[in-house]
Amino acid sequence: MRLFHKGLFFARIFTSTTLLIILGVIIINRNPNLFFFDAFAKSFPWAGSGSLEDPFIINSLEDLIALRDSVNSGTSFEGFNFLQTSNIDLGKSNLWIPIGEFGSGNYFYGTYDGGSNQIINLNFGSCKIINSNNGGLFGTLGGQVLNLGIESGRIEGDYVGSIASHSIGDRAAIINCYNKATIIGSGRAGGICDNFTGGSVINCINYGNVSAAESAQIISYNADYCLNVFPIENAVNANYRGILANYISSNDVDYRDFLNKGIEYLHSADILPESELKYWSY
Repeated sequence: MRLFHKGLFFARIFTSTTLLIILGVIIINRNPNLFFFDAFAKSFPWAGSGSLEDPFIINSLEDLIALRDSVNSGTSFEGFNFLQTSNIDLGKSNLWIPIGEFGSGNYFYGTYDGGSNQIINLNFGSCKIINSNNGGLFGTLGGQVLNLGIESGRIEGDYVGSIASHSIGDRAAIINCYNKATIIGSGRAGGICDNFTGGSVINCINYGNVSAAESAQIISYNADYCLNVFPIENAVNANYRGILANYISSNDVDYRDFLNKGIEYLHSADILPESELKYWSY
């Protein structure tokens, strides 16, 4: 599995801004026990074994629902990898039950690679079949989500974000993602997430309308690191206590331009291997 640890930090000064930027080095661990992957994979409906080299394939709404139901039933998928290989439409009239419902104790600790694909019609709101009004695609996230776009939808609840409401642990990360869904919170609302304390949000962008008593374009409560995000104005809550830094220009209004420039920087600075991040096509 690819686990994103924040351990060693280095500083760079850009002469154009004279800004000192601290970036976390992200270390990737790989589980070599292929026999374990193969045996585990037989219990699930997806193609692949869940290893880094042969991830579980998410190619349809049914595949994504199977992942959600497995997590919500108690499978953490720690050490396992998923790859989304196509855009997935959740349906305009359907309310999404988050992967890892907040407060349930059953959370996703694996790696979900969106493959530079989209989730369409992510609609979340109060209904009888969910246990919490805190949500997004994920309720509470303990693992990593990368290379994923939330293309449309409406997420409404108490404490909400597009990718996740909350994080758990110190390995949660949202990397190279964007949001265009509307986010509305009765308490707090963040374009990418709400409370990501202990986790990191890196190279992400929000275009969706965000509104709440406390709201922010990216993180509406807190995180350890918020690096290279757009828009930088009102990116985080006024009480945010983590590191907030941009290392490329925030003038690009097209998410593909901004995120792709961020990927180039992450590669050149050896923060993430080239194989981890996927460029966004036009």
